[in-house]
Amino acid sequence: MKTINLRYCYPYYTGDVFVEVSDEVAEAMVQSVREMYNYDRRTRYHKAFYSLDAFDWTEKYALEHSPSAEEIILLKEEQAAHEKLLAMLDEALSIITPMQARRVKGYNIRGLDFTRIAKEEGVDKSVVNRSVHRGLKCMREFYSRQQTE
Repeated sequence: MKTINLRYCYPYYTGDVFVEVSDEVAEAMVQSVREMYNYDRRTRYHKAFYSLDAFDWTEKYALEHSPSAEEIILLKEEQAAHEKLLAMLDEALSIITPMQARRVKGYNIRGLDFTRIAKEEGVDKSVVNRSVHRGLKCMREFYSRQQTE
């Protein structure tokens, strides 16, 4: 037999009330507290503070996220245009000087900033900045010429 304090189990008890219960009941109460704590923790983690059945709009909202046929076609067209631009990237990099190409790749592809590129090449940051911007301008002109053709 275990002795439990009802004040910890029931919030409306203001004073200590001790009751002896069997081991099975005590274990069931401990298990119940543990399950409630775990449920609250999962709810907070998954941010599931309401039931999907609580509101009429939740099911409709969840169903609206499947793309329509038109959206799928538009997405494929966008991907095709993106792949075409990537295919022309080598050609666009070949029209600028090798130094500009190296700096543009370092800045846009490798994610280096102008200061780091300048330090690697032993030049001033403003030189790298102008070189990258001129290279990108030439590449933009190349892409615009390709799209008009």
